[in-house]
Amino acid sequence: MDKLNLSRPQTEQLAQAIQHYCQQEFEVDLGQFEAEFLLQFVVDKVAPEIYNQALLDAQALLENRVNDWRDDLYQIEKPSLLR
Repeated sequence: MDKLNLSRPQTEQLAQAIQHYCQQEFEVDLGQFEAEFLLQFVVDKVAPEIYNQALLDAQALLENRVNDWRDDLYQIEKPSLLR
């Protein structure tokens, strides 16, 4: 996975959300710099885990779909002397 790069508007919006969360939950005031620094730390450490889990979830979904297609194909299979 390539490093996740957030746009400037995304970074600002998420940093504001972190500031609000820290204030509401911990009564801690973070400046914009500190919130962005914390955001980057979380992105660097957590994003790969979430990405990998999303891949596993997608793989399981695709496996289920393929199994459904196999069942559908089996149901329309014609009788044959060779089988």
